[in-house]
Amino acid sequence: MTADTDVSLIDEDLITLSIIWRFLSAKGLDYGEQFRTFQLESVKAMSRDGGRMKANLAGGQPTSFNGNISDGSWNQ
Repeated sequence: MTADTDVSLIDEDLITLSIIWRFLSAKGLDYGEQFRTFQLESVKAMSRDGGRMKANLAGGQPTSFNGNISDGSWNQ
């Protein structure tokens, strides 16, 4: 964040919850409940986000073909 107009891609409430439990942990205080709250809210945020799209590790455009191609010699 370098300007007032910058916006986080992560929900600001999640950032706040994360800072709270990390601060308590750094000070040696009990942070268990705050950490649990952060984890629960993180899971809720991820489920609302819809998850990630499938990654095509082969490169190129994804195909919609879901069939089986047999191995071996083919008649040409």
